[in-house]
Amino acid sequence: MISRRGLAALGAAAILVSACSFARPAGRSPGTEPAATRSASSGPSIDAAATTHAIDLLRAGTRFVDQTSFRTDFAVAGQSLIWMHTDSIHKRGVGSISAPAGPIELRLVDDDFYMNAGSNLRGVAEGWMILDVARIPAGFAFTFAPGSNDPGGSARFINGIISAEVTGAHISGTIDLSKVGVGSGFSFKPGPDGSFQGGPHRPFSATLDSEGRVVSLRLPKLTGDTFAEIRYSEFGVPVDVSPPTGAVPAPDALYPQLGVPG
Repeated sequence: MISRRGLAALGAAAILVSACSFARPAGRSPGTEPAATRSASSGPSIDAAATTHAIDLLRAGTRFVDQTSFRTDFAVAGQSLIWMHTDSIHKRGVGSISAPAGPIELRLVDDDFYMNAGSNLRGVAEGWMILDVARIPAGFAFTFAPGSNDPGGSARFINGIISAEVTGAHISGTIDLSKVGVGSGFSFKPGPDGSFQGGPHRPFSATLDSEGRVVSLRLPKLTGDTFAEIRYSEFGVPVDVSPPTGAVPAPDALYPQLGVPG
């Protein structure tokens, strides 16, 4: 769950490799989860056939990650915190992360990962760096390999769906956060006691475009009126990116800051 202070932390560290993490909010005692969230724990009465149909549509609607270029936006409360333009076929990617001292820039060219963190990270100088991908924490490395090439993490999100129904171009239902796990895109961490405040179940919604592609995955009311959303767009638009000149090896201080905050 994200507070104003948490947004800064996410922008500066947690999402450096396109991971958007939500943990249990600090200071909230049991039983104080918003009513809309608590009611979702039991899930709506939706039959298995409807759920299977909805999941099939979502899986079909995210196949574009292996077929064409696309843009991913991570938004919280309507504010885009990260964008990533990805072309797995040609192994190109470019993106930016909102951070307190200015954007953190990302470039992926073939098997190389470049970053310019500005002055956002401790012990990391401004300017372009090339990362040692072997040192990026497991679960947060971005590659162009099938199954690991979606900055939004839609496959893990879909794996967590326990009930859903389709209404036109819209899909809604319930997701089990404990089944989503950690990786690129949406990640959900339980509290210190290993549980999710108010239970692991949350309502979700998704929207398909006229060609059946997923253009939005949304989890409302993560904290109060806050919602998080993955948006997909710009399908087929070329990704114009090249290796930055003068990139130096990333310092040791960078890698511990590539995790997900607690």
